Amino acid sequence: MQSPPLLAFLCKVPVDLLEEYAEYVGLTETPQGSCIPWRTIEALEADRRSMAIVRQAIVEAPEALRDRIMQDFMDVDALADGRGIEYLL
Repeated sequence: MQSPPLLAFLCKVPVDLLEEYAEYVGLTETPQGSCIPWRTIEALEADRRSMAIVRQAIVEAPEALRDRIMQDFMDVDALADGRGIEYLL
């Protein structure tokens, strides 16, 4: 199973969980990550335009951080199949 593009994935994640994750992995400590307007994004609908800011912060993150985030997202996406949902239940 191929993972969805980053922007499509981000649009599926609740903004509050995405913000918590970004803080946990240190994305918000990077120059781009510290500029993510989380309250504004929460007030808007989570669409491609608002999530593009988060995507850009991930793309411009240091390589090791970016690789970790992408791996985490692929792992989460892999759980979205029937077996993963069954496992979570």
